[in-house]
Amino acid sequence: MTAPAAATPPDARSGLWPYVAIARPDHWFKNGFMLLGVLLAVSYEPAVLSRAGLWRLAIAVAATCLIASSNYVLNEILDAPQDRHHPLKRSRPIPSGRIHLPLAYAEWLLLALAGTALAWTLNQAFLLSAIWLWVMGVLYNVPPVRTKEWPYLDVLSESVNNPIRLLLGWFALIDARVPPLSLAMAYWMAGAFLMATKRFAEYRHIGNPEVAAAYRRSFRHYTAERLLVSMFFYAVMAALFGGVFILRYHVELVFTVPAVAGLFAYYLSLGMLADSPAQHPETLYRHRGFMTYLAVCFALFVTLLYVRIPRLYAWLDVEPSTMRPLWTLGETAPAVPSPVMNDLAQQYVRLVLALGEHDADTVDAYYGPPAWQGQAREAKLPLEAIVHRADRLGVELDALPLPDDPDGARRLRMLRAQQRALRTRAATVAGRMLSFDAESAALYDAVAPTHDAAHFNRLLATLDDALDGSGPVVAQYERFRAGYVIPPERLDAVFRAAIAECRARTRAHVTLPPGEEFTLEYVTDKPWSGYNWYQGGYRSRIQVNTDLPIHIDRALDLACHEGYPGHHVYNVLLEQHLVRERGWLEWAIYPLFSPQSLIAEGTANFGVSVAFTDDERLAFERDVLFPLAGLDPPTAARYHQVQALTTRLAYAGNEAARRYLDGGASAAEAVTWLQTYALMSPERAAQRLRFFDRYRSYVINYNLGEDLVEQFVVARGGTPQAAQRRWDVFVDLLRVPRLPSELRAPATER
Repeated sequence: MTAPAAATPPDARSGLWPYVAIARPDHWFKNGFMLLGVLLAVSYEPAVLSRAGLWRLAIAVAATCLIASSNYVLNEILDAPQDRHHPLKRSRPIPSGRIHLPLAYAEWLLLALAGTALAWTLNQAFLLSAIWLWVMGVLYNVPPVRTKEWPYLDVLSESVNNPIRLLLGWFALIDARVPPLSLAMAYWMAGAFLMATKRFAEYRHIGNPEVAAAYRRSFRHYTAERLLVSMFFYAVMAALFGGVFILRYHVELVFTVPAVAGLFAYYLSLGMLADSPAQHPETLYRHRGFMTYLAVCFALFVTLLYVRIPRLYAWLDVEPSTMRPLWTLGETAPAVPSPVMNDLAQQYVRLVLALGEHDADTVDAYYGPPAWQGQAREAKLPLEAIVHRADRLGVELDALPLPDDPDGARRLRMLRAQQRALRTRAATVAGRMLSFDAESAALYDAVAPTHDAAHFNRLLATLDDALDGSGPVVAQYERFRAGYVIPPERLDAVFRAAIAECRARTRAHVTLPPGEEFTLEYVTDKPWSGYNWYQGGYRSRIQVNTDLPIHIDRALDLACHEGYPGHHVYNVLLEQHLVRERGWLEWAIYPLFSPQSLIAEGTANFGVSVAFTDDERLAFERDVLFPLAGLDPPTAARYHQVQALTTRLAYAGNEAARRYLDGGASAAEAVTWLQTYALMSPERAAQRLRFFDRYRSYVINYNLGEDLVEQFVVARGGTPQAAQRRWDVFVDLLRVPRLPSELRAPATER
């Protein structure tokens, strides 16, 4: 039977209503397919769901609706000749003669321009996706391409709007990277299944192959059997790509598979009905059973998207998800009993505390049980006893099989390396010294490259040309830098402005726990320029050494390094994710002389490059810090250029330390080397020598650490151009235990 045409409003034959009708606002519900992109973006980066994010989302939905309506208008215009042969569509505004075609074309263009203009206000990725959606509408409708006329291509070219809408939802909130391709493909194939079911229902409803062919050219090829076969193909492809996404990104969603399979079957059963609602998806809301089942499936999907079930990853032998769960159900299934690992971790913590009684620098931070610290103080274990117990702990750790679950394996590997470093440091404190490289390998799981004087002389020649002065390069450089010292009376204002900016940029990308904070102090008579003393409870005390003049570039360096997103954020995330959430007590102590320090110093040094691009840093220093310091802003670019050249000399300090500590250079020769190749003043070189005496091979953690961290982040897509991805990889490195040697491993994830 043919549905009566009287279902339209009484005034549908005149006025503006026909022009509203051809824009199909009742089809805007299809833009709900954006929701998956939104949910996925929020699961990856919860911080995007802010007031500003909601406003961007509203603009994105409006832009998408306008673009979609532009496509609908074009579809109505160009389909009118065929719609006159359709039992239902012949009553539409254009086939029935209620539309003035020039006005319809004007409506098509105006809707496209309005939607594109809104998209342009968001970001380039969203704009390009919106244009893609509009172009697909043109290709779908306009001859000679007119993909809707070609069998199978009609379904695929229409259903590709599903992954485009996924991208639109994603890019409304995250613009620096793309969502998983596997999910986009699954979304495409699922949409193709829905569209093929619609074609199947239309074909059966028309009931006459000749009439069907006159209505739609693709129906010259289609038969009911061919459409059913294509529906099966699309469903299988959707399941395949959906399975790839689930296993690669979020295994918990495996529990949605039976429900989603049931949803496909339910929709297919609707497509089999006479006068099937699949012909008009906008009427599906009338089928309460289907809508209820759809709501249940959606609720299950959303819930599992924000849940983590660690045991699943062990059972299925897959890497854990990088999505951030709202809830964690159950404990990770370790290959060895949890009490065994916890007992060995406790032994390790107690040994570090015991060594701290002999070496004040060993324990950089501790916020574990206070009683353990008191017991270590009372026991005062001899150094040889500490070495012996560390050896015994190493035997026990090496005897444990590596757990199957990735988290447990990381924990054991890290604890083994930390134990070796503890044993090495205890022997060093006892007087048994290693060579510079052997010590750095044992303590920090890394060895710095060697460079001779000729290497640094070549770099100095480049700097000499840039300075364009007279006399030795070090003298030219000291004269140049003298004009960029922060006056002592302006130091606090400059530092607090730098810290505020670093904190704001970090919090825009990193979800930090409530109550995190640090205090800032100025001190003297220290061998370092700045230090973060982590107190636990998400609090730090940061000290800045004012013994020597502080140059303007050090404000952002120290603010990022010691605070955000450096040491303070690193320690906060470790306490939050490893100590509080997982109960790994070995992370409640920070042994300074351990592999952990290369990660800590490397990420702290690289943090400024994550928080600021080169241009952003120059702009902030020129426009904010230079005026606060009373310096001349127009000279900021020149200062940046020179500083960029001097950073290439960073490894000169390593060579001075290696030669000095290995006996290849005297103290005076080391100071001379630092003055010549690291461009240090005599006072700063003497301060650095005191650092060598106290911290020895620790110096490699700054420059080598930064280089390894940068290599790790960039290899995983964290380039300066992909800001969000850069933050994501960087933050993952902060909160997931890794050994320095792992930073050299090739990237395996997207």
